[in-house]
Amino acid sequence: MDSHRQSDDNRVIIVAPSGHDAANTAQVLRAEGIGATVCESVEEACGEAGRGVGAFLLTQESITNRALTQLLTLLEAQPPWSDIPLILLTSGYEPNSAPLLSVKNLANSSAVTVLDRPLRVVTLVSAAKVALRARGRQYQVRDLLHQRDAILAELQERAGTLEASQRELMAAKEKISRHAEELEQTVADRTGKLRETIAQLEAFSYSISHDMRGPLRAMQQYSQILLEDYQSELKPDAMEFLARIARGAHRLDRLIQDVLTYSRVARVAMPIVTVDLDKLVRDIVQQYPAFQPPESDVQVVKPLPRVLGNEASLTQCISNLIANAVKFVKPGERPVVRVYPGNVNGSVQICFSDNGIGIAPEDQERIFNIFERIHHDREYDGTGIGLAIVKKTVERMGGDVGVESRVGQGSTFWIKLQPAKE
Repeated sequence: MDSHRQSDDNRVIIVAPSGHDAANTAQVLRAEGIGATVCESVEEACGEAGRGVGAFLLTQESITNRALTQLLTLLEAQPPWSDIPLILLTSGYEPNSAPLLSVKNLANSSAVTVLDRPLRVVTLVSAAKVALRARGRQYQVRDLLHQRDAILAELQERAGTLEASQRELMAAKEKISRHAEELEQTVADRTGKLRETIAQLEAFSYSISHDMRGPLRAMQQYSQILLEDYQSELKPDAMEFLARIARGAHRLDRLIQDVLTYSRVARVAMPIVTVDLDKLVRDIVQQYPAFQPPESDVQVVKPLPRVLGNEASLTQCISNLIANAVKFVKPGERPVVRVYPGNVNGSVQICFSDNGIGIAPEDQERIFNIFERIHHDREYDGTGIGLAIVKKTVERMGGDVGVESRVGQGSTFWIKLQPAKE
């Protein structure tokens, strides 16, 4: 066990059995100002990670079947915003090392870097710095989410206090009419404070959009320029690092967009009007090439009904549901989606059936919660917010949403709304 400890989240935990030069590796990183802690086993490293970890650096000698199980258990237990970067040091391809191959297969993830020995000091240091920068962005997202939750909780608390105060004031007004003017002024003051809180929340959302998405877009654009204009001058590992920077920036930008959309759905006014679903769905299918042949086969059963809802919000909901139906199919299989109407106890039901991979019964309720995902983004891209937006939006329109599915036999998502008045 290395006696040099650093109790923060910006360090590299090196996993290597005794005698495999882990101390020299740690010394190289520390010389570059990078915190490093040495562990002799994955089990020990997992325990050390509880104190905070920026990245894991594992030698191939440390990867056994048991170690692989412990590592995957730790990674799967991470919260949605966390994807701990891994750096794997190997000595070339070993066909009989199944655990090593399993870890190498994770290299499709932007969080895994494979380096073959012998390697230069600059390559090792660069890989560690890239991993720690990526980890730092994850903690920024975590902090932003915590700030958002705190603001929303304060907003809800104040709204509840305002409602209770209004009820008390109305009762007092009935008993003592001479206090009417004073009570109305109190209500106005508290309403003004509530509006100030809402304005602060909107300013916070704008800050996220402007101050974070701008630099993220710049990262994507400059990375793409380097990849396109300087590829003949860059080494392969530099090209790969740039590609991973671009992918990570794109994923974080999408996450921020979805969080902002969810926040807007929860607070923005939503006028309810008559919406022609038949025209709306067909316009959506025509606007997205991924919903059209030969990419997909989206069948719309005529006629879809007219409902009471918000047209812009319904457009987003239906686009999300069709996009999910097209995305979650077996590799190589052409998506087939059928959109058709139904009628349940006086409400209109619009169904979206697909030939996808299906959803297990125990997952069918939680997929509508924010950040809930049942597949890793290495398998199917996404942020885990789309269905939460659909649920929140439909509920604000006075409707309901649900799913019926069997694993391997496709899914049928449905939206239930009130019919338009003739």
